[in-house]
Amino acid sequence: MTANVGGPRLHQSPKNKPFSVAVVGAGQWGQNLIRNLVADPRSKLVGVCDLSAQAKERAAVDSPDVLLFTDIEEMLRQVRPYAVVIATPPGLHFAHAKFCLEGGVHVLVEKP
Repeated sequence: MTANVGGPRLHQSPKNKPFSVAVVGAGQWGQNLIRNLVADPRSKLVGVCDLSAQAKERAAVDSPDVLLFTDIEEMLRQVRPYAVVIATPPGLHFAHAKFCLEGGVHVLVEKP
């Protein structure tokens, strides 16, 4: 993977408008984050990335218009989010967060 997915800033969020956010990892915790992001008028869920088709289908229930991906690089290139929330297993947090940060995307990743 390379982090050059759109230059130094993929997307600038306009003031007083929802910021675009994508989620990497749509498992149990990811589903909670997706529900919260969809419910918050300050954010617009634009993409969900997970290897599991079932997890992505569950994510689409809360946000039927969201684009679904299995590849982080492809998701970043297509939806160009302002921020990415990492909800993958802890051993993958660093690699996923680093990749997104190197691509110029804000990242939220929680410590388990």
